[in-house]
Amino acid sequence: MELIRDKDYKCIQCHKDSKQTLAGSHGENVVEIRGAAPSCTDCHSNIGPDHRDGASTVITYHAAQSQPGTDKTWLDPEAILKANSRCTDCHQPKYLQKDSWTHDVHAKNLTCTNCHSVHAEKAKVLSYDHKAKIKMCVDCHKDFNEKREEEGK
Repeated sequence: MELIRDKDYKCIQCHKDSKQTLAGSHGENVVEIRGAAPSCTDCHSNIGPDHRDGASTVITYHAAQSQPGTDKTWLDPEAILKANSRCTDCHQPKYLQKDSWTHDVHAKNLTCTNCHSVHAEKAKVLSYDHKAKIKMCVDCHKDFNEKREEEGK
């Protein structure tokens, strides 16, 4: 008998649904491509013992953009590239560009989490239908354009 330890055991004691939603959004081909299943620390860094007490040792992700808008955090393009690097370590830009031109256009202007959330109940991943993609574009550009109009007044 071989003992296999779940690297995410301690994480899922509190974040119970996260493992399941991650498997749903990253479960299909990850083992085949990487040779291992994704774990919490692949994206969230090594989590220290003070995590439960609010220590800032865990990388968290949030929507941000390089132009001021009404809803999202503003970050400069270099900070956005750095924030996205955890995703692009595995999701290589040349394949993202081939998948959709929007990845190339937004690479330095939006964090990946504007459009993708791997821990949502219905994870925002590649399964968007055309209508949902258009709604996402309209909502985001509406936010950006409203801010511009406010500043122009």
